Amino acid sequence: MKYLPINQKWDALENSGFETGYGPNALNGQSIILIDDKYQSGITIQYVASRLQQLGANNVLGLCAVKTWRDNDNTS
Repeated sequence: MKYLPINQKWDALENSGFETGYGPNALNGQSIILIDDKYQSGITIQYVASRLQQLGANNVLGLCAVKTWRDNDNTS
């Protein structure tokens, strides 16, 4: 993922086999806080949040510890 251009990252996540282990509507009405160590492009946390919303989560909030200084991997 690190070396992919930003416009290819979402597709790579889609093809990664990411599984939550939950069935449809398992998180119906729940609020979720995602915690990540670092924010660079935001694609990963956005992708995971979208999957949690597909499972019925009402609110998904993201919290990242640090924003990277460089974001040269975020070019397309």
